[in-house]
Amino acid sequence: MRTLTAKDEDFQRLEGRLAQAYRDMTAGDLASLLTLYHPEAVLQGPSQSAISGLAGLRAFWTTLFERFRVDTAPHLKEVTAFDDVLVVRGNVVGSLHPKQGGDAVRVDSWFHQIYLKQPDGTLLFWRGANRPSP
Repeated sequence: MRTLTAKDEDFQRLEGRLAQAYRDMTAGDLASLLTLYHPEAVLQGPSQSAISGLAGLRAFWTTLFERFRVDTAPHLKEVTAFDDVLVVRGNVVGSLHPKQGGDAVRVDSWFHQIYLKQPDGTLLFWRGANRPSP
């Protein structure tokens, strides 16, 4: 086990993957966003059912993109490597803007995520949990 810093290649690779994912969210680019996920990915927030697999994630993001324009950004606080597994702690801030009008929904949430490093070096989101925004 080792804590990664911004100088580590895997930290930079993860930061790049997250930056691209959040650009994809802002653009509403579902196809590109889904490349972040491992086929067996699971995402869960408190008081929510787990979202499992690419089909579940596709349905989740489709519904969100139909209702909101996403304007959020991640901030990494800690990345720990265990061989080909990266454990990430961070937060995301920004807003969800309703497409039908109305006030933006403020996003200020923590997250824990686990990424699996693939043989080609690609990092895929495998498991994650987050606190919903107030």
